[in-house]
Amino acid sequence: MALYGVRQMTLSYIQSGSRLLLMERNHQPLKGYWLPPGGHVEKNEDAYVAAIHEVKEESGLTIKSMRCKAMITLATSTNENALLYAFWSDDFEGTPVSSAEGTLRWIEIDDIPTLRIPNSDAYIFPLIRDHAGHEPLFIKCQLDGDDVMEVMVNGVGRII
Repeated sequence: MALYGVRQMTLSYIQSGSRLLLMERNHQPLKGYWLPPGGHVEKNEDAYVAAIHEVKEESGLTIKSMRCKAMITLATSTNENALLYAFWSDDFEGTPVSSAEGTLRWIEIDDIPTLRIPNSDAYIFPLIRDHAGHEPLFIKCQLDGDDVMEVMVNGVGRII
């Protein structure tokens, strides 16, 4: 069995009314794509603390509370996998300020699929947005390069 590395990252969907705060990234990877604030989970840091830290760093907002809506495994053919913790919050303080990471904008939730988003987000975002349960979803997204080959939720149900 080959060993592989797993990068742990956070995505934080910040909601205000019918809009979400998204960032058009200034740097690679995903330069020019629209994504929620997020980043790497650092050594000895838990995902919740990392998410709050990344939101503050990338937007200036102070998160008062958030919940984990999904844990997403992005599985690649090159064994460079990522585990994404997707958080959601409408409980924050402050006014967003763009950073060196990218330009922030409040986007109507219904308009997000029309933006330049990663191919995997076209499948994953609706699952996260519509999930009302208290327990997080477990989503696996099998990628071949940028192409989405399969999406599964809680170990069952092939979406593609």
